[in-house]
Amino acid sequence: MKVINDTVYSDNGNTEEQVNLDILSVFSRDYMFLYYHNVKSDKRALRLMDYDAADITNDELGSAGDPYSEMIRLIKEHIHPDDLEDVLSAVNVDSYLEALKNTNREIINARWKYREFGYLYNQLIISKTGEPESEPEAVVIGLKEVGREARERIIRESINRKYASTVFALSQEYPEVFIVDLDKNEMTPCYLSPTTAGAFEESGGTLDYDNAISAYIMDTVIQDQKEHLLLVLSREYVKWSLRKSDTYLREYLNSDNKYCEIKYVQPEQGDDISTVIMGYGVKDDEIRSKMEDARERDFQQSLMDGLSREYHTVWLIHPDRTMELYRTTGITTIMEALRIGMEVKDYALCMPLYVKRYVSPQDQPRLLEEGTYYNLIKNIPENGIMPVTYRRVDPEGNETYHQTCFARAIGVDGETNIVMAFRDVDATIRQQIQERERFNNVVRERDSDGLTNMNNRFCYERRLKEYVEMDRNSISCIYVDVDGLHELNNTKGHEAGDIMLKFVADNIRAYWGMTDTYRIGGDEFVAFLFDRKEEDILEEMRQFRKVITDEGYRVSMGESTGPLSEIDMPAFIKQAEERMYAEKRSHYQGKNDRRAR
Repeated sequence: MKVINDTVYSDNGNTEEQVNLDILSVFSRDYMFLYYHNVKSDKRALRLMDYDAADITNDELGSAGDPYSEMIRLIKEHIHPDDLEDVLSAVNVDSYLEALKNTNREIINARWKYREFGYLYNQLIISKTGEPESEPEAVVIGLKEVGREARERIIRESINRKYASTVFALSQEYPEVFIVDLDKNEMTPCYLSPTTAGAFEESGGTLDYDNAISAYIMDTVIQDQKEHLLLVLSREYVKWSLRKSDTYLREYLNSDNKYCEIKYVQPEQGDDISTVIMGYGVKDDEIRSKMEDARERDFQQSLMDGLSREYHTVWLIHPDRTMELYRTTGITTIMEALRIGMEVKDYALCMPLYVKRYVSPQDQPRLLEEGTYYNLIKNIPENGIMPVTYRRVDPEGNETYHQTCFARAIGVDGETNIVMAFRDVDATIRQQIQERERFNNVVRERDSDGLTNMNNRFCYERRLKEYVEMDRNSISCIYVDVDGLHELNNTKGHEAGDIMLKFVADNIRAYWGMTDTYRIGGDEFVAFLFDRKEEDILEEMRQFRKVITDEGYRVSMGESTGPLSEIDMPAFIKQAEERMYAEKRSHYQGKNDRRAR
């Protein structure tokens, strides 16, 4: 077999003559496949025009066998069982050579299986080349899609005319469609899956509705829903339901945990309901999506109703940025926003105007940034709300805390809207601020040194445990000891000593910050730094010493630096302390001074 331009063909004999592809080219590309047979040379070819409809890939076509055998395989896989015998008979070589002696074309209506839609009517067309009323020189067989009108006409030829349009409409939704006579307890197929088709072939073309539905429910529906479905799909219940509406729909789960749908349509108006059209199919993705949309809408409706109880004013912002007032509780301090919205009705203009007029200058840039439509769509959490708190300025210049809350809302048209609600949270926020300040004061009193306002030893020992867990590369420790504190206290009093300690503490904070600097003893201080070059730290220590010396004081200092993941914290600090004592001993060396020890 060879492939030319997506066409599988066979050569016979020793010739290398290729298939005359011009014959295939005269047919439109509406065909799913075209089969070519040169009667004189016995050359055969199969060209696929629609890979999806034939459910085959280009690679699979390239590895196909004999073109005729491949066409027969496609026909057996896709032609409806009820139409298969006629089609196979028509494409038999002897049959079409004999039939085409007296005609140039033969058309057979046949149902072809589509993955998305089940079986739909198509036309198998058999044509010849050569003189009329003569034996064909070549034969082309093609399966052609037909339009809606042609399909309806085909259906009308085989089904009662008054039901044809309803049957065809349901066939666009469901792979299986039946005509059900509720009074006679009969169901006749219009479109069937291969599995169901076998059952109908054994029954002679019709089934007992009660038995068929009961067997289907017991075999395929999950246990929890079987009893209920037996009731609601009974002939009496279907009749009762269709008296209230022209259609009756039920959704349920099958044993594979997939959602299915069964729909009954009354094709004729009136209370005397006898014949109905029934469509059935697995609609798992579609139903789950519909259920999720319904849950989303229910959630958002509850959200908006809930917001209306907590917030003064609730707006809907549509995708085109227009604003619609959902609910307001009356005249409140937020009435200005309501008035702006009613006048402007364009969120892109209303929000900046509201911010400029009524929001504190300190919060305006943040609110303008967070409140852009793009950022709202991006940042509002699914099934959640996004509150934005800010300070509002009243006409007298007084500031109070307010909050604008944003959430998503799915409209009846499926579009995503944004809910915007306003409320006064001044009392709540101020209470939170007071509580936070009280907590911070307690923490400061616990962790602060009363004289220098630096972190104290209690805080130092607690933070040491936290340092080893930090995600940093290196850590440095600076150990500082103030020289001469005892002598200064004895000669000039404790007030002078306190002044010296405060001066040293202030400069430690100035050089190395407040967070990781500590007073751990009467005249001892420690500072920690992270991810700093050691030479830069030593230079800062030199500058720090000079500032202290210029004030008439003196300190001894030691430093150590190492990878945070490898150090032993007590030994690491001890190293800095020993270097500090080494510097102290060097200063007092030869003076026989106890301070050198």
